[in-house]
Amino acid sequence: MKIDASRYTMFWQNPERYRLRELWKLAPEEPKAGTFASLLTFGRRRGTCFHELRDAEYKGISEFQAIQELKDGGFGEKEIEAAKRMVAAVRDRYPDEKYLAHEVTFEYQIPSSPHVLTGRLDHIFERDGEIHVGDWKTSKHRSKKDMAFLGDKYCGGPQVGFYLLGARALGFDARRFTYRLVFDRRSGGTTGVQIVERDAPRTGIELKRLERDVHQTCELIEFLKKTFGIQQSWPTIYEPFDGGYAPILGKQMYDNYLPDGFTEKIEHLETMMEDEPEEADAL
Repeated sequence: MKIDASRYTMFWQNPERYRLRELWKLAPEEPKAGTFASLLTFGRRRGTCFHELRDAEYKGISEFQAIQELKDGGFGEKEIEAAKRMVAAVRDRYPDEKYLAHEVTFEYQIPSSPHVLTGRLDHIFERDGEIHVGDWKTSKHRSKKDMAFLGDKYCGGPQVGFYLLGARALGFDARRFTYRLVFDRRSGGTTGVQIVERDAPRTGIELKRLERDVHQTCELIEFLKKTFGIQQSWPTIYEPFDGGYAPILGKQMYDNYLPDGFTEKIEHLETMMEDEPEEADAL
């Protein structure tokens, strides 16, 4: 099977949410703009706008056209304006930086395993003769302590290893992963956008360990599918923020059943679209 860093993390956070989202392709409906519920998803929407504007810049698409496409896609003025400020700050901070690759998908076959790591790299760049895999993360204003905690969380996560192995599968000898944290400083009278970089290197032993961990995770997922099926619930782990899945956690699912408040999940990762027929067989 194929698995990306987000699905890998989700499975270990809550196998039941993985069943509902990845095997039944269910996603909570987006809250309407201006509602209290929409505030809970503002950060994700701002991040999407930021990445779309950066992608448009890389492809030579005008900002006006990119913003219009975001508006047509249902994004609001607030998250678009926040993303514009962040993109302008990145442009000022790195005026001459060139990418070796940008928004490129990868597949990494785990040695001696039938399973594949996949994903989409944000960008690859060279600095001081060393190739880095880079990834942008946007955030609200945070204290130095909170920002350090967030950076540690990112740097310790599985995305680092997934992307370093993915870069090597694409032919890049990447040894270092760099998170670029962009946050809006609009608190206590202080304004502006701040950018903090955090490097996350991985040793060869650590990458080998990740390969083994991912192989075992895929084997466990396939065991649950074959042994217990996907109609009945899988182990459920309490999450303070369940991503909107609380109303259907633990519930039995059926073909052609769409619970109230949910819609069909849209897959954005091309390599996982190719893998969907296999998942459909499990239904």
